[in-house]
Amino acid sequence: MSALSPAPLDGAGAPIAAWIRWWSSAGAFGLVGLSGIAVNQALLAALVSGARLNYLVAAVLASAGSSTCNFLLTERWVFRGRRRGGALRRFLGYSALTLGSTPLRLPILYVLTSLHGVHYLLSNLVAIVAVFGGRYLVSDLLIWRQHVTPNLEVNVTE
Repeated sequence: MSALSPAPLDGAGAPIAAWIRWWSSAGAFGLVGLSGIAVNQALLAALVSGARLNYLVAAVLASAGSSTCNFLLTERWVFRGRRRGGALRRFLGYSALTLGSTPLRLPILYVLTSLHGVHYLLSNLVAIVAVFGGRYLVSDLLIWRQHVTPNLEVNVTE
């Protein structure tokens, strides 16, 4: 089952069951994301306030830290039945997803904070929420895509 085309099941209620599983997975991904937001915000605040880093540099570092936590939770809870290809490969894919979403998040963070005077933590939250859906689709379709075994059964009636 992928985000765009859930795997068909046998029986009349199969499409409904597939969509329920997909929404359950998306919901779990969202809950993991909420915990990651808390980690990200805490790291960002510590790096800006404590380490006196620029908020944009700190946002990149905070994303690396929170994404590591998110990967571990996602691997263990959200897509636990889809583990194949090695954990390192999935971790690198998830890290690439974080790096790939950075060019989308940083401009939002910059515009809101530097041009409109919004506090950097609120701007960061808006930027994270803005890319959530795309991150889920990439995770579902590519990083933890479900292996579908074709049904090669042939029914012959006499």
